[in-house]
Amino acid sequence: MPPAKTAANLAVIDALDRVTAALAPDQTVTLDQLRNLIADTGVSDFGAEANYLRRAVRARVDAGTARAIGSGAFRFSGTMTATAAPAMPDPTPAPVAHECDALITPAIDSTFRMAPHLRRYYGQIAAAAQGGSIEQMRLIGPAGCGKTESALQLAAMAGFDAFVIDCSIVREPRDWFGSRTVKGGAIAWQDSQFVRAVTRGNTVIVLDEANRAALTVGNALLPLLDRRRATLVEERGSVIRVAPGTVFVATMNEGSAYTGTGPMDAALKDRFPRVIEMTYLTAPEETRLLVARTGIDDANAAHLVDIANRTRATTAGVSPFTTTISTRQLLAAAADFRHSGASSLAFTVANLYPAEGGAESERAQITALLVGRFGPLT
Repeated sequence: MPPAKTAANLAVIDALDRVTAALAPDQTVTLDQLRNLIADTGVSDFGAEANYLRRAVRARVDAGTARAIGSGAFRFSGTMTATAAPAMPDPTPAPVAHECDALITPAIDSTFRMAPHLRRYYGQIAAAAQGGSIEQMRLIGPAGCGKTESALQLAAMAGFDAFVIDCSIVREPRDWFGSRTVKGGAIAWQDSQFVRAVTRGNTVIVLDEANRAALTVGNALLPLLDRRRATLVEERGSVIRVAPGTVFVATMNEGSAYTGTGPMDAALKDRFPRVIEMTYLTAPEETRLLVARTGIDDANAAHLVDIANRTRATTAGVSPFTTTISTRQLLAAAADFRHSGASSLAFTVANLYPAEGGAESERAQITALLVGRFGPLT
């Protein structure tokens, strides 16, 4: 997808053209080196995470006038065509252009909170993906802590599109790849949206809730996730090849609380060598997130976060509540509180908990916490 034609983007595109025109055909440059060269021409606005430059370079690659050569480096040439030698050491056919209407083009979200060391690592992974490296990651953590959203932010940092597939709806191995249909009175094979996404290139494939798929279903992905990056589908009559610049990110909830999940096959798990353990934000960061996204005031946001943390693991490692208030739930509670006041907390927080047990029930306990901070919930 070409960069949007804002004044800042156009300035970066114009400067990129002028800078790369002066490079030798065999000269390699990284994005950081390009940014420095362009900055020397007077351009200062590169967008969040240098996203304008990333998208401009990607557009040059798509147009065949630039080529990723690995390790985050590129070569530029006004005469280079799309049939130039592939970037990967192993020859791979050029990706076939497909329509995929389920694609997302995420943008950098300034309100998204991430630990500094994780943000740095994501930047390194994004740069490696731009260089055509094979990357697979597994994100694990409690529900509603931002796993899927962080995968989309990785795509935005790389200037890639994203495709999210809910693994729980894949019931048979063939479902990944497509199905037979009738066209013009004849039976024909129709590729799935998943196939169209993995064969287009420069795309983050989010395997959401990866451990909610049956083991045999997950096993169908094994050839796509190793050095082969390809698999033969007999009914299709051809090989599906993963395009360069495709990053697979599996998100998972693990633990006995998630009854719809199962253990991931060891061979499949081994194909995701990068494991990111995600958890809830620190109290100050989560408070700032609520304020930034919902407009709730600082004090009430802090009260909500404090109550949420009381439902999460205590210092002893055991929560007094059977239900944990996630960041996702907090955002809903904060948004409703801003519009409707304390009465909304009965629906967004208190009713999450069972009322069995009367005055000793979990609902009574959480309601007491809410009333102590916000007053009567009526």
